[in-house]
Amino acid sequence: YPQLENWHQYLRERFPDEELSFEPAMIDAISYPLTLVWVIKQLEYKMEELTDFNVYMIGATDKAEQRVMVNSNYYQECSNYFPNVKFHFYLVGPEIDPKTHQTREEMSDSIDCYFFRGEFGEFVREEAKTSFDASRDLILGYNTGYGSGYLPLMERWMPDLVLIANLKIPAVFTCANDWGDLKGEVLVLENILKPKFVVKPRDNPFRAISTLHEPGKKETTWSCSSSFIYCFQGYFEEKRDKTLDLSKKHNQRRMKQRLKDVVKLMQVPV
Repeated sequence: YPQLENWHQYLRERFPDEELSFEPAMIDAISYPLTLVWVIKQLEYKMEELTDFNVYMIGATDKAEQRVMVNSNYYQECSNYFPNVKFHFYLVGPEIDPKTHQTREEMSDSIDCYFFRGEFGEFVREEAKTSFDASRDLILGYNTGYGSGYLPLMERWMPDLVLIANLKIPAVFTCANDWGDLKGEVLVLENILKPKFVVKPRDNPFRAISTLHEPGKKETTWSCSSSFIYCFQGYFEEKRDKTLDLSKKHNQRRMKQRLKDVVKLMQVPV
């Protein structure tokens, strides 16, 4: 099967006898599973020794992640690269289709998917998920925007980010731009959460290709799905911040101020 270096190499090897012509929307959609396969390889999971692999796709929406999962067979690429593994996807987010909440669907013999409408912390509590295994579990958030500079969204994400760091399993995030999302997320992580990076922020070789621009701001406020990628796993213990216990009211108040300070540092283009 094709090595995963970049789009050109993948498409040339994946479809060697075909005249290549793809709609941008197709490339944008298949960017999701190829990004996942690429990062699994980067993290050096021992897939050849596994029979099952769990992907907790957080911040998922019915219009993006759920649509690609349900309305295409693109995630079958995961099984093409790792044919002996059964993939269990958990699509979790407040924008999941409410009709599918807490339902499971068999996508193929090698892929099933469980849908949960709510935050990741709610999923962990309600599903009584008490154990995670860094050798077979992965958290993945596509274009979550938790560092976007929009305070209500940033505040909503912090309890889940603290929980994720405490779980000590790889947590992968992609960003749609570097001027806002990536910059803000790195500031949140470096100034507040202080986790241990296992893949430092970098270009994603399997980013989408459709690029959006705000009117009159083509050079400063562009956006392209999953343009950048990084992964953290747990904390450096010596940097662990006890004020991240958000069950306490005074820590919640302090967190709001710290997020406001991060927004000031962002200096988003206008």
